[in-house]
Amino acid sequence: MDRLLSCFLYAAPLAAAVMLSTAVYCLLPGRTACGKRSRRLLMLTLGLLAAALVLRLAGSWVLAACGLAWRGWVCSLLGLACLLLAGVGIFQTLDCWLAPGCVHRLPTQILVGISALTLLGVLVTLGLPGWFLSQCPERVLDWEGQTLVQVDHGFLDPDYSYYLYCGPLVRGAEPVEAGETPPVFQ
Repeated sequence: MDRLLSCFLYAAPLAAAVMLSTAVYCLLPGRTACGKRSRRLLMLTLGLLAAALVLRLAGSWVLAACGLAWRGWVCSLLGLACLLLAGVGIFQTLDCWLAPGCVHRLPTQILVGISALTLLGVLVTLGLPGWFLSQCPERVLDWEGQTLVQVDHGFLDPDYSYYLYCGPLVRGAEPVEAGETPPVFQ
């Protein structure tokens, strides 16, 4: 199992580069084998994936510079969107790549097929379980006249951290207080 996991981790960046270059090749202006609808859907999927990645990564960087962080549900939603859009993008790229009338060399077909299988394997074995395991329940509570976001980072035992409430999308980056029991129950 460890060897399979390490193979996925080492092959995933190469497979992602192959699939991204294949998707860009499918979107080139001279390509007429796949239909306009397939090309539009592929372009829309890649655009939404890029937007979700930029919002998640660049947004986190900008928020960290301001002393803020995304709330848990926003990170969860953006992560799930990236996973689903990546999976849909793989199938749409293959649909456009294998369109009737396209003739590709056998080594190229094998490389694209193995890359697609590798990325789908990474999404299923690492992406979805990682997404499920990264869920941290949180709630908003008032304590001593201050609104806080309580985040439970524990798995089986409660491990609470409290952050300043800064709105429905963001919270403070640094914990105000941490402990095993919520301060409202002490």
